[in-house]
Amino acid sequence: MDLATLLVLLAILVPVVAYLVFPLWERQETRMSDDEHRLVSLEIEQERLFSALAELDMDYSMGKLVRQDYEAERATKLARGAAVLRQIDALRSVQSERIDQRKAREEELETRIARLRKPGTPSRKDCPTCGREITVEDRFCRHCGTPLESQEKMK
Repeated sequence: MDLATLLVLLAILVPVVAYLVFPLWERQETRMSDDEHRLVSLEIEQERLFSALAELDMDYSMGKLVRQDYEAERATKLARGAAVLRQIDALRSVQSERIDQRKAREEELETRIARLRKPGTPSRKDCPTCGREITVEDRFCRHCGTPLESQEKMK
């Protein structure tokens, strides 16, 4: 193979390989914030604590645990569960505040966009007789002299 053939082959092969490999590098994962990660881990811990409490109750009802140990362990798990629930509530309230703020910003942008899209008071119109352009302040057409409507009617 000569150099020209090699360069042409390389010029074709590099873009094709890049086209095929690029989607593999670019992942479309939904990225979660630190708060969302924390919330998911707290929810998992909450489920684990519920399961542990159910298992503890089952063990006590089967007579595997002494009442004193059962009550101490149950109180510990309930306290931890309450702490986890408080943390979950705090994170959810922070997230709902962020969502509310985001919605407020979006609504403000929508109102601004709507205000910009709303057509203003026209400063020019067409003469009903000749069809040429006239301004709102004109009482007569500049081109054909036709009397125009009063300013109040045109607005």
